[in-house]
Amino acid sequence: MKIGHLILASLIAFVPKISSAYNWYPLDDYPDRFIRWYQPNIPVFLDDRPPLNAELEDVVQTITKSINTWNNVQCDHPIFDAIEMVTGQLPVVEKEKVTEGTNLIVFQNSEEWDHYHPTGDNPAIDWPMVLALTTLYYDPVTGEINSYSLEINDERFRFTTTVRPRSYDIENTITHELGHVLGLDHPDDDLKDATMYAKALTGETKKRTLETDDIEGLCNLYGDNWPDEPPEDPSRSGGCSSIGDSMDTKQLAAWAALLAAVIFFIIRRRGR
Repeated sequence: MKIGHLILASLIAFVPKISSAYNWYPLDDYPDRFIRWYQPNIPVFLDDRPPLNAELEDVVQTITKSINTWNNVQCDHPIFDAIEMVTGQLPVVEKEKVTEGTNLIVFQNSEEWDHYHPTGDNPAIDWPMVLALTTLYYDPVTGEINSYSLEINDERFRFTTTVRPRSYDIENTITHELGHVLGLDHPDDDLKDATMYAKALTGETKKRTLETDDIEGLCNLYGDNWPDEPPEDPSRSGGCSSIGDSMDTKQLAAWAALLAAVIFFIIRRRGR
């Protein structure tokens, strides 16, 4: 399976990029196509282990608020399903040598985090300091998203459902990450009030709600013809594929920085 990665992380240093207003994720080989869903509903599974500093019932209610924030946007776009609780499900699964996401939101302790993201597997990333990781699994030609996973580093960072000093607000974090699940990238650096803005602070709550830029980004990505069909793959004809079953991924990781600020940047990497 061919796999490519885009890692979105918050670091101490900010890496600027040229963009305008809202942004999406273009395909490496088809820059006029963007990563997005073509199915009308997006499953949401939540591991039943709550974070260390919050009750499970409160977490479910909080994540449901984040889901409803995106679902209530008044245009045609995919809708997140109601949360389904699961126990012990893995963020990814191997199916005939194909890695797929399990549409899972999970708060991981350090042992689990270190197992799935060992130090040194990517020189550009200090995995122990990653705040959260969202991975999108998509077709590298059509851009159709197949699945996702959303992992939260609960051992090294404090997540709460209420505003507390030196803590990250779960609703603030999840609302931003679900924007990535839908296919939204970070906007210009001057759009500081946008939910998809690349920086966040401990105790911040302004990303709980959407701004005009976030709404326009979602509505323009999916458009008036939603739901429609994925674009044609010119390499696939007569019901056969010349490139076989292929899947790419985009990984979006939030890193904690000094002074309780998180800053996001994008790295592109193509794998096997």
